[in-house]
Amino acid sequence: DVLMNLPALNRLRKSYPKSWITLVLDESLKGLLDHHPDIDEILFVSAAKFSSNFRERLRFLKTIKAARFNMAIVANADKWMHAIIFFAGIRRRIGWARKWSFFLNRAVKDDKAIAGRHEMDSNLKLVQEEAACPTAPDVLRLPAEPLAIDCIETRLKAANIQDNNIVVVHTGTSNPKKRWHPTRFNDLCRMVLADHKFSVILIGAKEESALCGPLATTLGARALDWTGQTTLAELNALLRN
Repeated sequence: DVLMNLPALNRLRKSYPKSWITLVLDESLKGLLDHHPDIDEILFVSAAKFSSNFRERLRFLKTIKAARFNMAIVANADKWMHAIIFFAGIRRRIGWARKWSFFLNRAVKDDKAIAGRHEMDSNLKLVQEEAACPTAPDVLRLPAEPLAIDCIETRLKAANIQDNNIVVVHTGTSNPKKRWHPTRFNDLCRMVLADHKFSVILIGAKEESALCGPLATTLGARALDWTGQTTLAELNALLRN
């Protein structure tokens, strides 16, 4: 969801180059967007606490109100966020027309399910009336941190792998019903490794290690199991090419 909003964020930056742009993110995403050129400030919240703890919502309301923002855009519809930006006194409140959208003064019809429309295009639609379409194209920018790049290059060098000959495989999913059977991942990786110039790196959260550890062992030396072993910044550096 965060990555799919970056082109819309880029349009806001180009339309309001002198404005102070603050992004609200879940604390699990720390490190992903540090020093992003379209963002001036990141406020981290605990999504779990925010949804269940009134004091956490009240604390966030006080923070937002004190900052005196002129406009708020809620890209992921949330009833509590809609209420908070209203009670914070923010003049322009934009979001999707659902989940207490009566707190908004511009509720955009939620037609994100239109066949063939990419999620990025839906998010651009959310900001199009507030951010005039610039002549330059909207871009997805996700710069990699130099320290993270150095860390990844060091690990690849130690494994004797060229960074332009990597196929990265992610085995995880938030919906278990969508997960491939392990034999499918095995077959896919073996197809990649059949071209001897390529190596495979398995990535994911720690919970994927139960699948990826044995898989990497079965595949051999040109398959590395990095599940649960990279930060978001390091993962971005790995994928930068």
